[in-house]
Amino acid sequence: MLILRFLQLRSKLNWSLSNLVAIVRMNLFTHRDLWAWLNKPYEIPPVPYEQEQLKLNLFLLLIADSRIWETWFSECLNLVQKANEFEGYI
Repeated sequence: MLILRFLQLRSKLNWSLSNLVAIVRMNLFTHRDLWAWLNKPYEIPPVPYEQEQLKLNLFLLLIADSRIWETWFSECLNLVQKANEFEGYI
């Protein structure tokens, strides 16, 4: 309660305590500058900078994909050869 009273006294806007409590509760999980919001609560917050989407390099993806398939294929061949060798012992 003491913190809300401090906010009320620090604000340039003439808040009633009940309105301040209600508005703070509604905006509790928003990420804004508290002092700027307290003085101008009805303004739209600035839009944060949005990073542009990075471009997908398909050439590197195809190279990595072909290496994965080559490794998988060679492992499968090794397993088949081991299975054939094992059948010869039975």
